[in-house]
Amino acid sequence: MARSNNTRKSFASTSESESETFQDHEVLKRFGTLPAHHQHHALVHFNALRKDRDTSALFALLSVDRIWLGDFYRGVVKWVACSGIGTLYLTGRLTLLPMLLVLGWFLLDLWTVRERCDEYNANLARKLHSTWRSSGGTASDRSDS
Repeated sequence: MARSNNTRKSFASTSESESETFQDHEVLKRFGTLPAHHQHHALVHFNALRKDRDTSALFALLSVDRIWLGDFYRGVVKWVACSGIGTLYLTGRLTLLPMLLVLGWFLLDLWTVRERCDEYNANLARKLHSTWRSSGGTASDRSDS
């Protein structure tokens, strides 16, 4: 019991913002249902795989945020669209409608990237929790797929 309290304190102290503190609290509550000897390992595994909100915002500026957050096909389409708009701009063949559509998509993704990152982390916590609960932590590599 003392070990899980120390784990909770160290895990909670690594949060970087108030919004992440709430998310970390939810993760601690979820992993708190695991046997005490697996809680620390599950939290370490989660911290190794979780995505940072600020890094996701940086990747959104580069138009690769969807790929990084696991939405591969939409990410590729977004990246190709943004690249295509850049190419059309450089060749002087850019029309207003495609530019506005891609710019709108870019701005929408930039606006929502932190929430999508939180959703990714919540899904990761659910997946890890079910893996650790069902297998006792021996098959934790299944969460990477």
